[in-house]
Amino acid sequence: MEKFPAQATSLLHTNSFETVYPSVLGIIQLEKKPNIEKLVTAIGKMKQVFPQLFCRYNLEDNAFYPATENPAELFHELSIEDNPFSYDLDFLNKPQLAVFLRQKDNFWELIFQESHIVADGAGLKQVIACILAFYNDPNTIFGKNHQDLFEVLNNVPKDHLNEAKRADTSTISLSLPFPTEKEAVFPNVQHIFLTETEFQTLREKTKKEHLTLNDVMLTSFMRVLAKYNPHAKKIPLACPTDTRQFLPAHLKNELHLGNFTARYNPQPSVTFSEDFLSSAKKVHEEMTFLKDHYQFLQSVLTLVENYQTQSLSELRENAKKNYHMRAISYTNMACLKKEKYHFTDNKILNIFTSGAFRKAPMFQVCFSSYENRLNLVANVIGDSTQQKFAKDLLTEIKEQLLSL
Repeated sequence: MEKFPAQATSLLHTNSFETVYPSVLGIIQLEKKPNIEKLVTAIGKMKQVFPQLFCRYNLEDNAFYPATENPAELFHELSIEDNPFSYDLDFLNKPQLAVFLRQKDNFWELIFQESHIVADGAGLKQVIACILAFYNDPNTIFGKNHQDLFEVLNNVPKDHLNEAKRADTSTISLSLPFPTEKEAVFPNVQHIFLTETEFQTLREKTKKEHLTLNDVMLTSFMRVLAKYNPHAKKIPLACPTDTRQFLPAHLKNELHLGNFTARYNPQPSVTFSEDFLSSAKKVHEEMTFLKDHYQFLQSVLTLVENYQTQSLSELRENAKKNYHMRAISYTNMACLKKEKYHFTDNKILNIFTSGAFRKAPMFQVCFSSYENRLNLVANVIGDSTQQKFAKDLLTEIKEQLLSL
């Protein structure tokens, strides 16, 4: 039987099946219904580029095996009443990608749910870009997909890593005061955004203060966490980073569909009583130090280096020690640019991405931007009051951003 070995980093996302099912999400809001035949054909073209999407994942040998040849099995057209987020994801027996289409009140929604075992959020963004390219032109040609993690790791200095050690977990436990569950829980996506004017103002202020957008987005969430955890002396929060940025120049424009994400572990002393700029400067200083020392290597280097010599059980134990699923988490999925994300026969109203669905009181905020709009997203499993609280949290985070 045909077999596609998974990456060492795939193991990082197999340790928490019972707590958070490992998936990443992308949603495109469209002006009108797309051409179904062209869409299914485009999905089918991905078998040439990333055949693992059509496979099931096998835990025993960390590999993918074909589950279907039919792209129609990856596509699901829903009625208005159907909830795409209630679909039973099963990456151990089904394909690693599910695509849904549903009509909303005045637009259409194209939804991509991908296995985090097969690819990270940046990988999903590339998958979506490839599918749209095939939709617009079925004759589009993509080169080889590169999955060698050493193409990244061999380009990163490791000399000063020990100077920036940060534990992946902390004795400080962060929590959010979600209301107690009283009704049946359900999965839903909570989403708000900064308008073009608000986002432009934020970018100008960020640049003026010599900060990065990631600094201020991370600060906005840390300040909300500080508000609800006033006794926490530090706010430990993982900050994922796409290591594709460290590829050699000649490989940066090639496809790298897979798990190339690692994470920094900033632990600044942020308090809610101080002003936003004071908090942001602390975050900037901490992130600069961690970046200068390539601290993200702490989360993946040992796993990747030991992959050829240790058993899978030993590797999974190593992954548990160095890469923990956090109940409270943050992701910056960066910019989706119009030149890669467009339809020749339709208009995209918005695109946003996020991670997995988390059962309240767990919570993850995901940032991404499209066409000068900054999206804030949280995938929540909870009852109606918990869903509202999650939306209110996103609003608080936005208010913190606008306070810069």
